[in-house]
Amino acid sequence: MKKTVIFAILILAACGPRNVIPPTNQIPTTPIQTSNITATPIILFAEDSADLTSSAKSQLVSAASLLSKTAQSIRIIGHADAEGSREYNLGLGAQRAAAVRDILVANGVANTRISISTVGNENPAQNCESAACKAQNRRVVIIAG
Repeated sequence: MKKTVIFAILILAACGPRNVIPPTNQIPTTPIQTSNITATPIILFAEDSADLTSSAKSQLVSAASLLSKTAQSIRIIGHADAEGSREYNLGLGAQRAAAVRDILVANGVANTRISISTVGNENPAQNCESAACKAQNRRVVIIAG
């Protein structure tokens, strides 16, 4: 079985005041929908990569459709697991955030509304040793609002 990593994209689209973001150790595995928050499920990527899968691209195209209809600012934060140096993980997180931004922009979201940042491995969703568990730390979070 091909080794994959988890790259979570949370899209928090607030219609009113900014909402509380769930703790990073509670990454959803099914879509979350309320009157003011929508979150996509976890998106899988190849390990040690910022390349988006076709499934991830499809989900981002759908997200762009939603986000392009609002004037909200969008913050994209890239994450990595603890493998590799701090500098490497910060760079990988930035590459992941940029890949997500590029798909959103290519699908109608104004680049001027988007900011990207990286935390590398400094804000893990899970503190663990197994490959499946570490995979939850390889993600991007998108915050709109």
